[in-house]
Amino acid sequence: MGPLGVARRIAIMLALLCGAAPAALAQSTDAGDGRKLAQTFCSACHQVEPDTTMPSPNANAPAFAAIAATPGMTDLAIRVFLRSPHPTMPNFLLSEAEIDGVIAYIGRFRAK
Repeated sequence: MGPLGVARRIAIMLALLCGAAPAALAQSTDAGDGRKLAQTFCSACHQVEPDTTMPSPNANAPAFAAIAATPGMTDLAIRVFLRSPHPTMPNFLLSEAEIDGVIAYIGRFRAK
């Protein structure tokens, strides 16, 4: 898969993160809360857990580990993506705290 294919998959995954975050998770401020959000809303399509031997349920949705390993996928890049409208998804908005939690959780997958 070429760089554009990887970028497209990342764009799709992050667009999915914009969807359907309930008010109960609005106080999400850390990786644990980001994990809960990902398990609730992202795991139907994405591999959100550290077990990278399992593929994402949807072949077009990259695993969180793949997103974290993508060159240039910084916290700022994820934040900008999550704040931008995307044609593949309804324009749901995450709170700043929810975005912080998702970024922190994806950050756990980065190689040290």
